[in-house]
Amino acid sequence: MNKMTRKPYRYWQDVKNGIKEALAFLSAHPEYKVLPSDRVLNSNGLMSLSVAIQQYYGGFAAFRKALGQEGVELRVSKGKWLDVDYAINATR
Repeated sequence: MNKMTRKPYRYWQDVKNGIKEALAFLSAHPEYKVLPSDRVLNSNGLMSLSVAIQQYYGGFAAFRKALGQEGVELRVSKGKWLDVDYAINATR
């Protein structure tokens, strides 16, 4: 995967291209079992993928679901700590 190759116009708007690029990244970096955070993608030259995930694909949670990584979250979703049961269980 050549990070410096310019992608065609509107390439990132197609989720199939995002999935292809994400799977290529994951196969090249076996230390990641799931799609890592935007910071990791950015530091590996994939800022365009990171932006596309947030702008076109519904965010990282939705994109991980499209990758078949459903239920895997690296961050706690917004408002989750307001759920008393979740907060109690998470702090045990």
